[in-house]
Amino acid sequence: MSRKLTTTDRDNLAYLLVQAFRWTQLSTRALLDDPRVPQNLTATQIMLLANLGEDGLRLSDLARKLGVSRQAIHQQVRPAVDAKLVEIVDDGGPGGAKRVMLTKAGRAIDRRAVGLVHEIEAELIGRIGKRRVAELRAALETDWGPPIAEITDADG
Repeated sequence: MSRKLTTTDRDNLAYLLVQAFRWTQLSTRALLDDPRVPQNLTATQIMLLANLGEDGLRLSDLARKLGVSRQAIHQQVRPAVDAKLVEIVDDGGPGGAKRVMLTKAGRAIDRRAVGLVHEIEAELIGRIGKRRVAELRAALETDWGPPIAEITDADG
């Protein structure tokens, strides 16, 4: 007889993934406490900055990359524009698309974020070992396909 899993059971993979995410999230909170980071930025906005890259992204591509609506991206970009961390420029392509670009101040925060990510990964290697981190990375880089809800909806 198999026992019933609970949402907080260590045998529940989803629970373990959430716990790992929370560890990572709490570890990255240090970035928000850094005096060089505007204190009105949210973790979501920091994630926005971290995903822009050197060439920036179109608003629609940024929304898709972060898995949010275009409306949500506009709500997250506006405070970053007001804080002079990003600017919105014409993409130069057809249709008048707009591109979100890091400003000099935004690039400085982005460099800090990249450094923090490396520190967190080094800490994780120290805690669970290089081989396990490599295996974890390989599993997370694997295409898992669409979420189950999308599979169920498609079968509808």
